[in-house]
Amino acid sequence: MRPGYYSIIIILFSFAVYFNTLYNNFVFDDIPNVLENHWIKDIRNVREIFSTHLAGFNNGYSSSYYRPVIQLVFMFNYHIFGFAPWGYHFINILLHAAVSVVVFLMASKIFNVQNRIPSLFSIPFLVALFFATHPIHTEAVSWVAGVMDLSFTFFYLLSLYFYICSYDQRPFRGAFFFSVVMFFISSLCKEPAITLPFLLFAYDAFFRNKGTSATVYIKRYVPYIFVSAAYLLMRFAAIKGVAPSKGFHELNTYQYVINVFPLFINYMKKLVLPLELSALHPFSPVSSIFEPKCLLSIFLTIVIGILAFLFRNKKTVLFGLSLVVIPLLPALYIPGIAGESVFAERYLYLPSVGFVLILGYLYGIGLERAGRKGALLAIVSIGLIAIYSIGTFERNQVWKDSYSLWADTVTKSPQSAVAHEYFGYALYSQGRLDEAIEQYQIALSLNPKRVDSRINLGVAYALKGWTDQAIAHYKAGLTLRPDDADGHMNLGLAFLAKEQVEDAIGECSLALNINPNSAGAHNCLGIAYATKGLIDKAIYHFQESVRMDPDNINYRNNFALFYNMRDSR
Repeated sequence: MRPGYYSIIIILFSFAVYFNTLYNNFVFDDIPNVLENHWIKDIRNVREIFSTHLAGFNNGYSSSYYRPVIQLVFMFNYHIFGFAPWGYHFINILLHAAVSVVVFLMASKIFNVQNRIPSLFSIPFLVALFFATHPIHTEAVSWVAGVMDLSFTFFYLLSLYFYICSYDQRPFRGAFFFSVVMFFISSLCKEPAITLPFLLFAYDAFFRNKGTSATVYIKRYVPYIFVSAAYLLMRFAAIKGVAPSKGFHELNTYQYVINVFPLFINYMKKLVLPLELSALHPFSPVSSIFEPKCLLSIFLTIVIGILAFLFRNKKTVLFGLSLVVIPLLPALYIPGIAGESVFAERYLYLPSVGFVLILGYLYGIGLERAGRKGALLAIVSIGLIAIYSIGTFERNQVWKDSYSLWADTVTKSPQSAVAHEYFGYALYSQGRLDEAIEQYQIALSLNPKRVDSRINLGVAYALKGWTDQAIAHYKAGLTLRPDDADGHMNLGLAFLAKEQVEDAIGECSLALNINPNSAGAHNCLGIAYATKGLIDKAIYHFQESVRMDPDNINYRNNFALFYNMRDSR
């Protein structure tokens, strides 16, 4: 069978297992990254996109992520699909299908096994299907914001594939050049791409021609080093830093190191048995190397190391293991990852390529030893693909909307304050205020420092008419995070409800100082000034709120009402 036919089947499989995501909505970080992202609406924002951090469109928020290509992907999606969720999900499926095809092409280069059964069951083809259907990918593919992992992996693997092709006796023209370019694009999609030069070194170490001098290989690495330096300079210029530092400041260096082992083993478990998948996996750090969980994890890590040593002459296995471990290293850097994302399934999207390569190797060894029973092994492999496909298809439905996602997450991670907070917001969005309040209260009982839970609880109280309780929670939240623009805006609205107009103006002005693009703060100021009879000032702020959020009917009505009122005087 020709490679083109294989590729078509792989693409069809990819669309088949993820087709139901086309009916999914925006969830989780899709709201700020897409719906509240004014950058993607105007191509003239490209300069800003490349000169600041990922969340630079929100003046009230900062991040240590530099991913400009992702903003271009969202911009492309917006100009093609608007805010229709199916279009964004379609692009995700398309990217996943493309990655699966690249996995097939790369596996075709790495494996050299002559099957005694029909070519439909060839090793590279099955490896690609293992990858296309593996349930661990549902977070990356079903979640619109998962395009960050899809895109960086696509360009990362293309770079690796072109690098491998450049060693062919008759390489296609420009293979090495394309490899370097793909690496640069990948680095602008997501930070783990910077690990590629280490993987190239591993590839050369396992597959190199022993007659080639080390100098030849070193010269090949120079362009990748230059690209890495260029990326780091761009990153530093945009966010004034190189390595992020976020959560778990209560851990010391020793504890950061020992927690790498349980974290690594948890990732390996999910690759082998993708069960109990969840949008959030709360991280419970160990404090001593002598804790049973830590000792067991160290033991299992040593076992993996011993197995690697036993297979030291099996270059495909060693390269597969390298492809698992090397891209995963940034995810093991605990200081650079926010608390609720220390363990995340999407971080396994690229490392799973190494895992399926190892599966492919084991399949090939099984074929060699099975003889005439090789067809039975192929059928077992197809059965695994079927199990993967069913698990993926079912898991996709959990990501359908915010309610289904967070209801599932709360069930699986009941000790996660963030899960209860997001579930509360999903209930709030359905108008189920009492249930939302209960979830916010649970979140605060688990973590009293959750500012968003306090602000959201205040909003729910305000809607029930409990203004004093709302103000108390807004103030408590702002004590913990005084630069929260939404907190100041909501406090301003609460003061308006109590007819404390000057206090409302003060809070909404603070909100605008923090985030000049806050349409809600402009609307709040418009109401406050209208209450004082300052119609011209009110109209200005209503007009700004409409300019920033033209789809909000309340903002448009306020502007029209007072604009007509002024003209009728």
